[in-house]
Amino acid sequence: MLKRLFGSRNKKKTAELDTNIDKYLTEFEENSKNRISLLLLGCGSSGKSTLFTQMQKIYRKGIRNSLLKDCIETIRSNIFNDIYELSRQNKKLRENYNNSEQKECDKYLSSLICNNIGKNISVEYNIYIPIEIVNIIVAYYNYCPLTLSTDKVQSICDQMLLMKPLHTEETLLTTELAKDILILWNDRGLQETYKRQSELVNTPFFMSKIVEISQNEFNVTFEDYIRLKHSTHGIIESRFDLDILHEKYNKNWKMCVTDMCGERWGRKRWLSCFDDINAIIWVMALDGYDKVLREDNDQNCYQEAFAVFDKTCKYEKVKTMDFFVILNKYGMCFNTILLNKCWLL
Repeated sequence: MLKRLFGSRNKKKTAELDTNIDKYLTEFEENSKNRISLLLLGCGSSGKSTLFTQMQKIYRKGIRNSLLKDCIETIRSNIFNDIYELSRQNKKLRENYNNSEQKECDKYLSSLICNNIGKNISVEYNIYIPIEIVNIIVAYYNYCPLTLSTDKVQSICDQMLLMKPLHTEETLLTTELAKDILILWNDRGLQETYKRQSELVNTPFFMSKIVEISQNEFNVTFEDYIRLKHSTHGIIESRFDLDILHEKYNKNWKMCVTDMCGERWGRKRWLSCFDDINAIIWVMALDGYDKVLREDNDQNCYQEAFAVFDKTCKYEKVKTMDFFVILNKYGMCFNTILLNKCWLL
């Protein structure tokens, strides 16, 4: 009697469960017909995360306030990392400048001019060098444009060099420290250092509001968030609704975008995410032609990007997908080329 009673109940539950599963599969199949699954791929620092954030801004009507609030420490850490890197480059460039062969040539030319003050150094053109001009030329050749202007500025620079790179979140950005960093940033020697690099694009933006950022009541905006530098860890997925009606199914398109880590250690997970993907968006940074990888200082970013791109395209699952390539950071690449051209001239 009990066996029949419980047996009938189990059959009823099983039938109900089967019905629910069939209903779910039917709904999933219907939803899949108007869903586009995109995979964002590319090497580290290509700008994938920035593109991903901009898509969230457009299709999800902004970024959650909680997410903006949580990134304030990351902004402060970015500031510390940038000022540390500039201080390190300033010290290195000054050492290279003082020890370069060009500097030796400058000293030789200065001594040559000094030894011929008032003399006719060109009989053909009858050229004389007045003492005033000599003083100006000697001062120019003995001047290093990277030198910091005062001992106070140099002291601040030395203080920044004591920070641990990549562990700057341990440092508290007080208002006093923010003002000192601003003094260092505005110094002509550090500005000259900044002109000779092309990676710290967003540094002027954050330095212009560093005192405000140091305040406890500082509120992060989307403009601040989009300029953050941070690596993608793991897999991040976001879903958007597009305001485009499909003429056959008369439904709105739904888009699922997955952002993957682009550094070497994160690429091992790429292959596991190729299932049920409609298209791949490959992002490549154009400004990487003269840069090296963070994880391997002997590998050029361009060579790494081309090698990973070639390897990815050879996967069997990828051969049947649509493939889009975005050449990112054109402006940074153009500025770098102009900067290198100026130094060559």
